[in-house]
Amino acid sequence: LRVPWWRYALWAIADVEANYMVVLAYRYTSVASVMLLDGFTVPGAMLVSWILLRAQYRKAHLAACAVCLCGLGLTVFSDSSHDDTTSHAWLGDLFVICGAS
Repeated sequence: LRVPWWRYALWAIADVEANYMVVLAYRYTSVASVMLLDGFTVPGAMLVSWILLRAQYRKAHLAACAVCLCGLGLTVFSDSSHDDTTSHAWLGDLFVICGAS
């Protein structure tokens, strides 16, 4: 291997923590919200590839990303607009978004 072993270990730890956050989100929010918000992976990957790899995207790609982000925003708004004061669905949404990014 030409890459030091500790880099693989760091990537493995990051992957495990992201999966843990997504699984932890199931405690606070619904399965539907977790599945929908896990779609944040696509815009996150687009952003990282644009920054690190200088990937070029067409207007159609950016429009699809904008639609995805609008849907994610509506999902978070829907979860946080319930009148139930004991519900912590927003916390589950936050865990999913952090885990997906």
